[in-house]
Amino acid sequence: MQSPKAQSPKAQSPKAQPPVVQFLRSLFKNKCLSYVLPQVLDIAIIDKIMDKSFLSKLEYQYEKFLEANIQILDLHNVIDYLLDVRDAILLKLNRMIREENKRKHYEGVYVKSQKNPPVETKILIEYKCGCQNLIHYNPSASFSSSNNDSSRHHCIDHLKLLKRQSILETELTKIKDEIQDATARQNIRSINYCK
Repeated sequence: MQSPKAQSPKAQSPKAQPPVVQFLRSLFKNKCLSYVLPQVLDIAIIDKIMDKSFLSKLEYQYEKFLEANIQILDLHNVIDYLLDVRDAILLKLNRMIREENKRKHYEGVYVKSQKNPPVETKILIEYKCGCQNLIHYNPSASFSSSNNDSSRHHCIDHLKLLKRQSILETELTKIKDEIQDATARQNIRSINYCK
């Protein structure tokens, strides 16, 4: 005897299925649909499925089924329901993949921390200018302030640019002062000529 979870979706009683599912089955029996009907048509069942390969095959079946029958499904106004089912399958599949990746990551971090503690750490520093830089920090070595890039407000490239900007601004100020002096001298001469 099968447990309730192990029963196939087709073995459910028709009363437990939503009306849309019953309608789709009747369309398939009447040979209106051209592609094989997917195995699972009920959204409630999808959350209970824990087999990743079955979910990926089911998503592929839905993709092919929707491509082949999109016009007739749209005509009978059941396309939205089937798209919701396909989206639920994709969400469940992606959730399972994320959980597996997270589990693998935590297992990897745990194994690495058990083997040997990190000797050298990479620290991401963000400067005031918006640039980012990875520096290597060794907690056992002395970390002098001359090597400390975090004390700088700008990265090396932007420091060079700021220095050049400062020099050019000083030269521009000198030129403006010279032009102002020359204009003032010219005005004094023109006033002297008028007298």
